[in-house]
Amino acid sequence: MSKQRDYATKVYQAALALGIPEPQARLAAAQSSLETGYGEHAPGNAYFGIKASSSWDGATQELVTHEEIGGKRVKITDAFRAYDSPDQSLVDWWNTLQEKWPDAAKATSFDQAVAGLATAALQRLDEAMGKFDAEK
Repeated sequence: MSKQRDYATKVYQAALALGIPEPQARLAAAQSSLETGYGEHAPGNAYFGIKASSSWDGATQELVTHEEIGGKRVKITDAFRAYDSPDQSLVDWWNTLQEKWPDAAKATSFDQAVAGLATAALQRLDEAMGKFDAEK
């Protein structure tokens, strides 16, 4: 088995062991694989790259990341959530998914879970564009 497949399988199995449903366990494995380079870069056990907003009361860490600002990729430093273990990161990801992307969290297939994320992203984009248009 390849290193990438081994990593994704490890995350998938950990998610299932924590009681996360199968479609969302696959989603967790996919996102964590992308966010960490298949487990190579997860400082502070941050396996999902969840930023620490002002409402977060857990541990944080300042990390360099890239964002698109004004159509350009910009290197910035930002606050990210930090965890004592990979399982804590996975539980927080699951809680965040249920809170912010309920359609993805309730999906009964992987494709539906991905569609739930896409629908939420499009809704947020519409909201942001509405605010932008209102400011003109």
